[in-house]
Amino acid sequence: MPNRLNPFQQTMAMWEEMHPYNAAHVVHLRGRGNVARLHAAIQGACQVAGVGKFHLDLKEFHYHYEPAEYVELREIKGKDPVIETLRQAVEGELNTPFPDEPHHPVRWLVLDDPKTETHFLVVIYRHLAADGFAIRLLVRRVLNRYFQTPLPGEDGPLQVVPPDYARLMRHHYRRLGHVKALLRAINTYFQLRRVHRMRERRDGGERSHSLIFDAPKGCIERLAAACRVRQVTVNDAFMAALCRAMAEMTSTRRGQSRRRGLALAAAVDVRDEAREDLSNCFGLFLGQVMVIADEPDVGDLEQLLVRTAGQMAREKTRKHFIGPQGTFVILAFLRRWFSLRVTRARYLKDYPVSAGLTNVRLDASWFKGVADCVLNYIRVPPTGPMLPIVLAPTTYSDRLSLGVTYRESSFTEAEARQLIDVFFATLELLSANADIASSSIRPPH
Repeated sequence: MPNRLNPFQQTMAMWEEMHPYNAAHVVHLRGRGNVARLHAAIQGACQVAGVGKFHLDLKEFHYHYEPAEYVELREIKGKDPVIETLRQAVEGELNTPFPDEPHHPVRWLVLDDPKTETHFLVVIYRHLAADGFAIRLLVRRVLNRYFQTPLPGEDGPLQVVPPDYARLMRHHYRRLGHVKALLRAINTYFQLRRVHRMRERRDGGERSHSLIFDAPKGCIERLAAACRVRQVTVNDAFMAALCRAMAEMTSTRRGQSRRRGLALAAAVDVRDEAREDLSNCFGLFLGQVMVIADEPDVGDLEQLLVRTAGQMAREKTRKHFIGPQGTFVILAFLRRWFSLRVTRARYLKDYPVSAGLTNVRLDASWFKGVADCVLNYIRVPPTGPMLPIVLAPTTYSDRLSLGVTYRESSFTEAEARQLIDVFFATLELLSANADIASSSIRPPH
């Protein structure tokens, strides 16, 4: 039975006309890799889950799955350092489209590291088909088969044809309304007339590039403690640090009379807002929050954090990111009825967002029977035509990793690394100044 793409998926389908919209998860595993056993685990888990061949009908915006007789696992071969081999493999896969014909929506790779007696499972997935939560559901099943620790209740199929998005979010659709969503989208459009437009490099091509970082030891614990003192979230701190880093990277903006602000986007998981349980659902349930800093250079870091936390708190209360998602609906409508061509130039002009963030905290308990075998979990995001650079902080237990993807038309590698240096330095500054902040500043409610 075919299922209709939701508005965000329809927008992703438009983005794929320009460039692949793939994402990556990397699981660092204890011990040397057993390729044959891992392949059998992937094959078995996907067959039982029902994640087979993905059939996509872009004329009707429908999709469905059919059984897949074979799911491939590719072994990566490379030289030291292993992390560079890993980065190159991920980057290459993010720039490689999935086929037009029916296909398995995940590419599975494995990289062995004899030096450390560990190995990496690399999961490249077509984002249109699944969100990060769905991929973690599938990865957990694979790992429990691989390490031969079966979990009760995970030997049945996943829900690969999700319920209709509008029906799941009916309460929010009634409360927020299509007319109100349209008015919000128009209001956002005019707000974005005041924000900075990233420039495209003339020698920049279509490719995306990826980087992977490990935060300093203890970084996330210090930051979480500092955020508790300030009564803000770690995600608020990440957004404020990204805003500060982008402000430093766009210093020419300060001399402008009108476009002095910055717009940042953050991905939001909306599964908990549905009227049905989606914990067994292999699909895509994401929204997007927009944070607009009209004067990102005014005030100190503490004030920037307060303003950012205030905007994020208001968005969480209003829940506009659930739907109706006005911007996505408008884009899908224009594409369907007026053959709107998606280009980076159009986004630079009409939707000038400078950077994006997708943040996930993952406890070892998620992996249950195989938690001792999982050393780290890393995510590497796509950019799409809208975002010049996207940061994906992932906290696994007490480790913070950062996957970064940037368009080569917007950033050089040196510029991307400089931005990340400022991002981490800002997080350390927030952690170090927690005692001062506790006696002077509280975020608005």
